[in-house]
Amino acid sequence: MSHVTSMVNVQNLKVSYKIKGSIKVAVDNVSLNIDKGETLSIIGESGSGKTTLGMALLKLVKIDSGKIYFKGKDITLLKEKDMKDIRRLMQLVPQDPYSSMNPRLKIKDIIVEPLLAYTKSDTLEIKEKMERVIEQVGLDSSVAERYPHELSGGQRQRVLIARALIGDPEFIVLDEPTSNLDVSIQAQILNLLLDLQEKRNLSYLFITHNILVAKYMADRIGVMYNGKLIELGTTKNIINNPLHPYTKELIESVPLAGFKSRLKAYNVLDVQEPIVLKGCVYANRCKLAKEICKIKQPDMINYNNGHKVACHLYT
Repeated sequence: MSHVTSMVNVQNLKVSYKIKGSIKVAVDNVSLNIDKGETLSIIGESGSGKTTLGMALLKLVKIDSGKIYFKGKDITLLKEKDMKDIRRLMQLVPQDPYSSMNPRLKIKDIIVEPLLAYTKSDTLEIKEKMERVIEQVGLDSSVAERYPHELSGGQRQRVLIARALIGDPEFIVLDEPTSNLDVSIQAQILNLLLDLQEKRNLSYLFITHNILVAKYMADRIGVMYNGKLIELGTTKNIINNPLHPYTKELIESVPLAGFKSRLKAYNVLDVQEPIVLKGCVYANRCKLAKEICKIKQPDMINYNNGHKVACHLYT
């Protein structure tokens, strides 16, 4: 997919951190695209790099190398002052709604923060937009005068969605937006996000470690492990015909029939300490690993009609 026709296009992206004197590569040579109106879900266990990838696409973390295109424009090296107009169009809904809000601000002030930062809207226009997005996310107008601690978890998550929407964005990174919510509230928030996407033609990067949520939300799914994107394809292909041994392990561990009753039960991805290998990042856990898997990293190949995999079993 050409970066000119994609909402977001990433080429060979690498992001690393220095931790206790050593370098941890959080995102390792990742390439992907997200089209207008599409949801790409990134699934992976804790430490796989999925949140860092989302932050990198928004240019909220330092990028080591690679390219990021937004609506065909190379934003990789743009200075923050040059990102101002673009920031309004790309927003974040973080995982923890309470820690993401200033407890001293009223909800109305929290919601309008992006408008004040990135636009020159007048006071009346800001008020009208604030009231409109509060209604669109299913909140009562009275919440505008309340403080974060006075709201439930589901209400706080709706506030963060409203804050992301107020500047009329085109691309939103959703970082596990329902993982801290009760099952019934999770389903409500997911349905709200789908409804907003349809009405506004939004593009989503949906980060999760819950396979069922990814199945419910996404047009395509990417699987990350230890910084690497190891499989990428349509949701149907990933669920029904997983290629990578790690993806197969994930899918086989989850009864995929049903949805709401299993949302909370199948956050199944194990937390593993990353192990540095010369070869495939999954070789130390893979039951099908060959000698080459331990000494050479596999390239991402187009296995079949856009279904991509990085695994020596297919080369």
